[in-house]
Amino acid sequence: MKNATRSASGLATTAFTATALAGAALLSSPALALDTSSLKACGDGAGWPPYTFEKGGQVQGYDVDVLNAIFGKEGVDVSVAMPPWKRCVLQTKAGNYDIALSASYSEERDKDFILALFPKSLNLSL
Repeated sequence: MKNATRSASGLATTAFTATALAGAALLSSPALALDTSSLKACGDGAGWPPYTFEKGGQVQGYDVDVLNAIFGKEGVDVSVAMPPWKRCVLQTKAGNYDIALSASYSEERDKDFILALFPKSLNLSL
């Protein structure tokens, strides 16, 4: 049974369709609606600027800004840690984190998580 049922991008699909975070979050939380006042996320400790990085002892970046913008409106406090990537994924799977940021799709991850999938390219017709 999969741990994840909803991704941060799934909560605001329209806002994320053209963003890096859209297809890049793993969630382990089993609820479709948030019933918590806090959310724990992790990103790759090596950093992935401009999406996630540490500066002055604080985790910053686009992914963090988007999470805060979405969940802040709901009164949810978001904390982001930056352990090594393998630990981030394993700890998300174990339920110690709710979201693993910037995670791309793989068949292995698809066995344990529900990932937001978006087209690799968008075709515009004028």
